[in-house]
Amino acid sequence: MSASVGFTKRQSDDEGASRLLERADYALYEAKEQSRGIAVLFDAGHEALIRSTRAVEQALRGIDSNKELTLAFQPQYDITHNRIVAFEALARWNSDKLGRVPPDVFIRAAERSGLMTSLTPVLLKKALEICAAWPDDIRVAFNLSARDVLSSKAVDRILEIVETSGVAPQRIEFEITETAMLTDFTQALNAIARFKRMGCRIALDDFGSGYTNFGYLNRVRVDTVKIDRSFVLELDQNDRAEKIIKSIIDLAANLGIEHVVEGVETTHELQRLQSAGAKQVQGYLFGKPMPSAEISNYLRQQYEGNLRRREAV
Repeated sequence: MSASVGFTKRQSDDEGASRLLERADYALYEAKEQSRGIAVLFDAGHEALIRSTRAVEQALRGIDSNKELTLAFQPQYDITHNRIVAFEALARWNSDKLGRVPPDVFIRAAERSGLMTSLTPVLLKKALEICAAWPDDIRVAFNLSARDVLSSKAVDRILEIVETSGVAPQRIEFEITETAMLTDFTQALNAIARFKRMGCRIALDDFGSGYTNFGYLNRVRVDTVKIDRSFVLELDQNDRAEKIIKSIIDLAANLGIEHVVEGVETTHELQRLQSAGAKQVQGYLFGKPMPSAEISNYLRQQYEGNLRRREAV
């Protein structure tokens, strides 16, 4: 077992307990986010982040979701059949008050403040309206936060949106992180079962970055594991990363589970992944996140490229 710890120093005698606890809690959150099992000391940089986070949270509470929230879509590519299998929907926020806010900043603020469950329905509706116009063999991958998964009311709302969308549930894949599992495994298991009964697919995101993911595969009915980018980054450093990726791919295949390797950016990385047996990948090498208006042209270019390759053969 290990523990994450957040520390803060008392700067003056007039600092109250609530302020110290807030700082220590923020440092603890940073420790869990960075690596887990480490200690983080609150510093001036964290103080600046707290102030910016407060501004983001305040703007989120007054957000016009339908107007300010949009989506970008990044392709997931089957390298064995040279075709797009899905697009992952990624939230974007152009705030009337703050301008463009980086996704990691506002999603983190929304999750910490509990506002994420009010944003998810808006984003999911937008994603399903857009993917309804895609070919039937292309899925949409949509991220759910731990709060979405662990709230029965939030799950009810998500299922209602899927049911009324007109999109076949089999074309929808919900991506769930380890955080939801660690917080309340029983509730997460119940939510996943409800999504599966509806016919939706489930992906376990950032696979391999946590401690207990392998145990989940024995108890959770997932369709896809998304192999974390951190392994791809290590491919040029040592051979162990390729062996680990191959082991995960083989394990998933033996269990009848698909895989997507995240963060593929170079042809060298792709070659190493092909050697490891990778079949589905995602990353800048195959496409950056794009507005929905660009997807039709992107799909046409992919189709024409595949046609030229077949003719050349």
